Amino acid sequence: MKTKHDIQQLHNFIELISDLAFVKNFKGQFTHINEAFVELVGKKREDIYLKTDFDLFPKEEALKFKKVDDEIFKSKKSNNSIEEQLIHYNGTISYFNTSKQVLYDLEENEIGLFCVAKNITIRKEYEIIYRDNQLLLEYIAMQNKLKPILDKIVLLAEQRNINSMCSILLLDKEKKHLLNCSAPSLPIFYTNAINGVEIGEKVGSCGSAAFKKKRVIVENINTHENWKDYLELTNKANLHSCWSQPIISSNNEVLGTFAIYNTTPKAPSSFELKLISAYSNLAAIAIEKDNNYRTILENEYQLSLLFNNTHSGLIYVNEKNEIQKANQRFIDIFGYETVEEIKGLNDTSFYLPNITYENIKEKLNGEYQFKKKDGTSIWCEFSGKLLNKEISSDLSKGVLWTINDISSRKVIEEELKQSEYFNKNILETIPNMLWLKDMNGFYITCNRQFEKFYNIKKEKIIGKTDYDFEKKEIAKELRNFDKLTIKSSSTLTKEQWLTSFDNKRILSEITKRAITDKEGNIIGVLGISHDITKRYEAFEKVENLNKLAESLTKFQSSLLSLFDKGDAILFKWKNNKNYDAEYISSSVKKLLGYEKEEFLSKKLNYGNFIHKDDYDVALKELKGAIENKLDYFKHEPYRIVDKDNNIKWILDYTVFEKDSKNNITHFIGYITDITEQLKQQEIIFEQSKLVSMGEMIGNIAHQWRQPLSVISTISTACKLEKELDILEEDDFINKMEVINTNAQYLSQTIDDFRDFIKADRELNDFILSNAIKSFLNLANTNIVNHDINIVLDLDDDIILKNYQNDMIQAFINIINNSIDAFENTSNKEKFFFIKTSKINNKTIIKLKDNAGGIDINLLDKVFEPYTTNKHKSQGTGLGLNITYNFIVIGMKGEISVENLTYSYKGENYKGCEFTITL
Repeated sequence: MKTKHDIQQLHNFIELISDLAFVKNFKGQFTHINEAFVELVGKKREDIYLKTDFDLFPKEEALKFKKVDDEIFKSKKSNNSIEEQLIHYNGTISYFNTSKQVLYDLEENEIGLFCVAKNITIRKEYEIIYRDNQLLLEYIAMQNKLKPILDKIVLLAEQRNINSMCSILLLDKEKKHLLNCSAPSLPIFYTNAINGVEIGEKVGSCGSAAFKKKRVIVENINTHENWKDYLELTNKANLHSCWSQPIISSNNEVLGTFAIYNTTPKAPSSFELKLISAYSNLAAIAIEKDNNYRTILENEYQLSLLFNNTHSGLIYVNEKNEIQKANQRFIDIFGYETVEEIKGLNDTSFYLPNITYENIKEKLNGEYQFKKKDGTSIWCEFSGKLLNKEISSDLSKGVLWTINDISSRKVIEEELKQSEYFNKNILETIPNMLWLKDMNGFYITCNRQFEKFYNIKKEKIIGKTDYDFEKKEIAKELRNFDKLTIKSSSTLTKEQWLTSFDNKRILSEITKRAITDKEGNIIGVLGISHDITKRYEAFEKVENLNKLAESLTKFQSSLLSLFDKGDAILFKWKNNKNYDAEYISSSVKKLLGYEKEEFLSKKLNYGNFIHKDDYDVALKELKGAIENKLDYFKHEPYRIVDKDNNIKWILDYTVFEKDSKNNITHFIGYITDITEQLKQQEIIFEQSKLVSMGEMIGNIAHQWRQPLSVISTISTACKLEKELDILEEDDFINKMEVINTNAQYLSQTIDDFRDFIKADRELNDFILSNAIKSFLNLANTNIVNHDINIVLDLDDDIILKNYQNDMIQAFINIINNSIDAFENTSNKEKFFFIKTSKINNKTIIKLKDNAGGIDINLLDKVFEPYTTNKHKSQGTGLGLNITYNFIVIGMKGEISVENLTYSYKGENYKGCEFTITL
């Protein structure tokens, strides 16, 4: 279908377009261009008219443009989705999303070609950087050798920087000299000449960057003081500019430099600066990974030394119970000569007849008698470590056994048993209560009279304290008596009320004395009680104290080293009142500025670093996940404050560890710093607001026309009537009131716009209904132009303390979404409803339309970035994502959307409804 144009009006329209716009004739000559095109070409307007692409751009680029133009002229079809690339004379690249069509005048005569091109260079540059990062990170993960990784980084950098040569130099161990590592395109004589150069403040670009720990840009080597001693070398190599970025490790140490050379004097573009930063960061990751890999190899060597020199016997048996490895200590314990002598033996060769494999399999630690080489028995304490820790009863992957000779201890234990039997007979014949406690007041043993008094078997008394048998006050006195006895190191006597099992109170004469071991160290208190009265009723037994059971989970630190060296933090919190840290990776220092030991020792608690405005929300999310019995969850982004009071945005993922009864015992997960990501989103927010400001300016211009016309007409009439001396006073006053009313309207409009464009984001109190009316005033022209009826149901008493401008921006994004949807409907009447209410101290804002609803395939993803059903040239898909971030992250609220069918004034409508909860 032919689209006819008034050529003069089209030319005027082109001048108003912010994107590139131009008209070509059939010869490919530019007959009309706008200011954006003039800025791109960098020439005067008169030097562009009637020129072709071949006059303005490199030949290769001009040929590409001509091919597309010829196809459109031939087919007579518009092309609204052309993504074009322009390589400028200076080597920089621009990207455009272009729309082209054949141009007809009002008489349907072909005039030429009309083109509008949107500059998408920044977006494409970020896509290139993202793809390069993804590609190189995958390669770094798979490749264990450093040289191929750095070569790949350099070659990819050269591919992205046309006509450039790149290099990576590494600092030596002394951190004083730069050594060649990767520079495939630089002349060999040049790389040999600079190999080993000492770094310094004015030593070229790389030497200076490594010395200063910051980027050094030399646009012209021939005139820069850093290169004056190397000009003969650089001229021979045809190198005339050099941009160098220091490669910085995760602990802020210089590892080397990444540099880009050019054969002409040149300043880097913003894109090239981003690439330099990205490639140097990737080089840092690769170098640190290589350093870590070498450390792991060294650790494995040290572990081998430890295995062979430990004081315990160690053996590794495979899934067939065959011995694969043993240390010298094991050989000595069992009387063998060499390790080779027992390799391949089944471990059952060491079992006595009373031991079976099933006995060992039931528990991986214990004490048994085993058989030595000469057939004699030996008592050993053993402990096994499964090599498949995920399956507690699975020995199929083998076991590492630790063996200790405890024969001497067993002899002593047997002697103690005989002595204990003798002492027990003495204790049972004494008519008084007698007991023995440890230093902490826990009962170790007691006699039968003690059992009778409390009517409790000795087995249940052992391990208890006086607090388990007496009231708190009495138990406290008894405990203080124990402490006094220990302190005095002599025999003490005290009268004390005690309570028997049948609630009879007795007055006891208690005698206590501290007991010592053979070295004279006090190890407990011996007590004897003689009943001297039964005059009082027994006291009620005190409540049994809950026995605290520690639950310690051991896990291998070697699996966690990756987190220690990276940016993310691995953690393991206890599910207790304070969420104490059981493990946290060393990378916590990079995020918070503190060592991990300060968290593990409970000096610091991670919760104390959560921003005070985000703490309650984060805690609520955690408790909600627990109540809903989830296996894992993630927080919404929240803020933390580090040691230097820097505020950072955080995203964490958490898995629940549960015991056999399905109770949550620990939280395991990782924490990621997303501050930089949110900064990028903030840039997008500001860009979106600039777009909205442009729309608002257009709205204001439209809204001012009528009031200005009224003011002009009345003031002119008043002047004329005054000159004719026919101006009545009452008529003059009435006209002045009309002028004032219109002037107030203009003032209110500009106030609304001024408030909207304020750069600061501050919490303030505002009336919600007034904010909605300001939003409608700002969007009025757009609403009127699309014949949309606004239906309000507002609670004028709702006052919010929040970000008013962000709220208005969110409303604008939502109504713009509806306006776009109305374009695809044939509704005779278009409605947009806004309702506010207060329910359970929550403010509810509902916004709905009758535009047919959102595509069901997009409904669950509308708040994700770049989600849209519009063409790329019509929208980015960021509006509702920005709205989500305003409401959820900025205002700590909630937002949801659903399709619904409803009735209004007897008619049924279908649309979508956004619900905001604050």
